Amino acid sequence: MKISDKIKTFIDSIESSGDFKSLGLYIIAVILIRNGLESFISNGKLFRANLYFSEFPMFYLIGFLICAILLGLFVPPSEKSYKISAFGIILIFLAPILDILILGEGFQLGYLNFSNFKQFFNGMISLYMTLPFYPMHRGLSPGLRIELYIISFLLFIYIYTRTKTIWKAILVPYIFNILLFIPASIIYINSIISNILRYISPILFSGTRHISASSSFVIIIYILTIIWIYILNKNIFYALLKGFRPIRFIHYGGMIIAGVWIGIGGSIQKLYVINYIDLLSMIIGYVALWIFAVFINYYYDYDGDSISQNRTPIVQNIIEKNESSSIAWVGLIIGLIFLGSQKSAVFKVATMFVALAYIYSATPARLKRIPIIATLTLGLTTLSGILMGYSFIRGNIDKFPAGIAWAAVICVMLGFCTKDLKDIDGDRQSNTFTIPTIFGYNNGKIICSIFSAIAIILIPIIAGHISSIPIFAAIGFAIVMFFYIILSSNPKETLLLLFSTTYSIIYLIFWYPFNI
Repeated sequence: MKISDKIKTFIDSIESSGDFKSLGLYIIAVILIRNGLESFISNGKLFRANLYFSEFPMFYLIGFLICAILLGLFVPPSEKSYKISAFGIILIFLAPILDILILGEGFQLGYLNFSNFKQFFNGMISLYMTLPFYPMHRGLSPGLRIELYIISFLLFIYIYTRTKTIWKAILVPYIFNILLFIPASIIYINSIISNILRYISPILFSGTRHISASSSFVIIIYILTIIWIYILNKNIFYALLKGFRPIRFIHYGGMIIAGVWIGIGGSIQKLYVINYIDLLSMIIGYVALWIFAVFINYYYDYDGDSISQNRTPIVQNIIEKNESSSIAWVGLIIGLIFLGSQKSAVFKVATMFVALAYIYSATPARLKRIPIIATLTLGLTTLSGILMGYSFIRGNIDKFPAGIAWAAVICVMLGFCTKDLKDIDGDRQSNTFTIPTIFGYNNGKIICSIFSAIAIILIPIIAGHISSIPIFAAIGFAIVMFFYIILSSNPKETLLLLFSTTYSIIYLIFWYPFNI
């Protein structure tokens, strides 16, 4: 057998091996081992949690995504070519090993930096900094340069073997190196972005003087992931759009903003000290965890949703049931990596959100089958969003107002029962006990309307402001919600969520007595 035939056979074996979930776990395992190896040879300097579990893993994920996108565009089908990118990530072991062999010791990791934009641009286009004779400095070790040469050569071999097109085989490795140059120079790029933002508004963006590499990596990975998913499988892309549940996200994600507002004590002046890039990266991390929560729910709700004819991505055959599970777990891993770069209190609260979302939907607990307990769990999930925003500002939850915590839990526990009205047929068949399945649809509507009205009225009472204006406003909102649920043949959950969220926002902005 010719060498070219052996290469083709080897490539075929890689392209046909592994599934999405197993390759994802393989990538994470390789990155963690790489970090462990780097930490060992650098005397443990990498063992800081945010570097080990978040910042440097994100850099390698960016490299994987850039490669997967380029191969998907130039060497279709992407369902096969991305596996080459995934398998090839094991090459990141080369740099620390080669540095030990060449230098006799580890080499300090770091980012490229430049004195001006011209130097940065010339370095990116010409890639002269990776040449063997270029002086060594932080981040550009001999091992890393050799690693980049090997990766470029192997990309050339793979692309030429598959396409027989020499210009693609030369162009793609070059583009890969140029695009990888951007995250490698992220400190310099962040300084430019910070200057631009403070030029736009020196006051509003005064808290964005320093942009961390990890926050920028989160935004880059988010953009690259959207592009890659669209190239890889348009059905998954459409499933994410279809199944995202934007109105519910406005409620739960809005709680993060509420927590930030509480954290700054309701002071408009303190809005100026917020690092909005860090805040954006935290919200993106929460989006990934939200995808986990939603799609794990779709997975376990499939039978009931089929009976109730809920328009979920699985019921509509946009994706398979097992694909929903894969989407959920990938969302979980990415979300935790993203939020690992935040303050430790933020990460801890995020794990609470994940745990609550899981035991709410998944067997054996599947708490959504138990009335009151189900909505109590959703109340705690709502509280976790508020605490995440609060701890983003304060770094802890020690002085979080107890009244708001109780209001979030109790009012969601009472008011969220209306979401079960539309699922009554599926819940009956799947032995999920809700107020509508226990008392019947009509009686359930009456009970849910009473609970929803009480929930709105209790917000200002429990949270800590019992003056007449917020109370009367809450009564007004409650009356409208009560009669809407009673008189509507099919009460829309989205309208009820928007209604309750609107009152909560008005209350926090104008009526809550901030004395913390």
